[in-house]
Amino acid sequence: MTLKRLFICLFSLSILATSPSFAGNDKDETVQLEGIILDESGEPLAGVSVRVQGYAGVFYTNLDGQFEIPFPKNGKVNLSVSTISYKEKQIQLDPTENKDSKKLTISLEPQSSL
Repeated sequence: MTLKRLFICLFSLSILATSPSFAGNDKDETVQLEGIILDESGEPLAGVSVRVQGYAGVFYTNLDGQFEIPFPKNGKVNLSVSTISYKEKQIQLDPTENKDSKKLTISLEPQSSL
């Protein structure tokens, strides 16, 4: 593992440990979103930021590329997934499709070099 990748992983874990809860305390009004983010060869990506539109905080994937975030049941939710050297990906989710949980597999494409 390169030093840069190790730094990103450690930084992400420290941010994740101090991130406030997105949904607050009312678990009846939220859906649990679980997912994994992979690179172009199917390897997990650590330290990828997952942003929920309308929420100021950021969630990060762990060392195994996995993330878990609660979000409101009502209305559609837009996610923005990004990390260094990969194209940003926008995803729209409708929590009413599955009321108990969501599991996603997201693949990121590398940015093309000029």
